Amino acid sequence: MAWPTIAEFMLVDAEPEMIAAGRRLAAAGRLANATWVRSDALAPEGTADLVLASYVLGEIEAGQRDAITRKLWSSSTGTLVLVEPGTPAGYARIIAARRAVLADGGFTVAPCPHDADCPLIGDDWCHFATRLPRGDVHRAVKRVSRGFEDEKFSYVALSREPGERATARIIRPPLVRSGHVYLDTCEAGGVARRIVTRRDASAYRAARKAGWGDVLAVGPNSTPDGELS
Repeated sequence: MAWPTIAEFMLVDAEPEMIAAGRRLAAAGRLANATWVRSDALAPEGTADLVLASYVLGEIEAGQRDAITRKLWSSSTGTLVLVEPGTPAGYARIIAARRAVLADGGFTVAPCPHDADCPLIGDDWCHFATRLPRGDVHRAVKRVSRGFEDEKFSYVALSREPGERATARIIRPPLVRSGHVYLDTCEAGGVARRIVTRRDASAYRAARKAGWGDVLAVGPNSTPDGELS
């Protein structure tokens, strides 16, 4: 778990079928300290140290998204995490929410290593991927036989206090070649391409194991479009 110190969960959903499914998943995962609330995202009162809204903004009308973002941010005393599908539209919703929270005094925790505007332009967008298992019902609904799928998503974690941030984050699948690895990263100065070669054995081993979305430690002597040092 990313936050192992969480003591209590409140889970909110407007659909009773989703709550029922969530209860079954929670029981399977031995998540006993959870309270379930049938409601929309604007209704719950109170605050929490961590507020997570996953695939919410895309399910509501565009004119209500600013209000939802403000509600979620005001409900968080520590960190707000927003997750949307890893599509250009999902990324645009994440960027709009990030911009609104930063304007209200928030700070970016991840994935961005800065609070500046996103440096990706044109047809490019920030997204990542994770491999998810498919159960029997999932495979039946989608009429597929493969027991997993690769889900692409965009996200942002925002905090009320500035904290330690990554110096660079890998924003595309690494390209592993003979004797070197290409890493595309987002850094405080923008998007960069880093090259790690065999000459630095430890860095090379780490780069070969690095994944899309991982943090990359960039030293003071490293330069974009050149060998990582």
